[in-house]
Amino acid sequence: MARLNSTLFYGTLILLIYGCFDRSHNPKPTEVLETMEDGNHGEARQKWLTDIHGGPQSNWQQIEYENNLIRLADPQYANSPKRDGEEVFANGAVSGKWVERGSNNQAGSVMNVLYHKEADELYAIGAGGPLFKGGLSGFTWELVNDDYRFDHALLEVVILPDLTTRLVSGISGSPHYSDDGGLTWIKSSGVDGGNMHTGLMADGIIYLLAKKGGGNYILYSSEDGKTYKNRKIFDTSDGRNLALCKASDGKAIYLIEQRDVDKSHLYTIRNRASAMELKTPVSSLGFGGKVAGPTYKVRSKARIPHYMHLTKT
Repeated sequence: MARLNSTLFYGTLILLIYGCFDRSHNPKPTEVLETMEDGNHGEARQKWLTDIHGGPQSNWQQIEYENNLIRLADPQYANSPKRDGEEVFANGAVSGKWVERGSNNQAGSVMNVLYHKEADELYAIGAGGPLFKGGLSGFTWELVNDDYRFDHALLEVVILPDLTTRLVSGISGSPHYSDDGGLTWIKSSGVDGGNMHTGLMADGIIYLLAKKGGGNYILYSSEDGKTYKNRKIFDTSDGRNLALCKASDGKAIYLIEQRDVDKSHLYTIRNRASAMELKTPVSSLGFGGKVAGPTYKVRSKARIPHYMHLTKT
């Protein structure tokens, strides 16, 4: 019996060792089929979301935004602790204390990140829309606000004349601002839209591409993140026909507008100018939603702030 047990033990050990080194039994890489959804189906997915909510006329995003404001205005919610401490529900019938249980060191997607130079802090928007803050060490991240789902298209900081730090971001497709470190947010004026495309800051001015419903895209600008003004209306409702970037010196923005299959307009705003300058009225460059061939990404070229660099995707 002892010999049989010894044989079984060593046989099992050999099988375990062989299993550790034999990679032939590992799962095969996931096969990617042409029918699977990829990043190019974003427009179709957005249309599907709109359709299941009743179509564009339902204005469902605005309804969800207003419902969230009602929830946040509830005194019971406003006075309750966030993420720890005692929280009371149902007029005192249920109470309890929230305690973080994990996951520990669980990775997630960061959709936008901002470096606040004056405070030497980082702000980041996660894939689900929460806003985080942390130091450069990477070990001091904390949740700032998850009451809203922040749009990753816009995340900037403005230093006001009285040295107040103002955070600027988007909620439900519209720009908002916060003067208390991101705890409470106020909707900005001047942008009556529900679809933010791109937002960035250059030379102290915030530029924002957005549109209302199924209308055309509009370029807005703001010096304080509180009030925006209309800079230009574009002849397209397809966000793939527009791209906005900042020059590497931080003093100008560049915008490319797809006009036809092989025709684009290149604009620039520099030195806080009041008007956009059409740098190239008829460019043979084709990109965006009207192109049958390869698509392109646009960014400012390093060390050459007067040029745009396009890379094939």
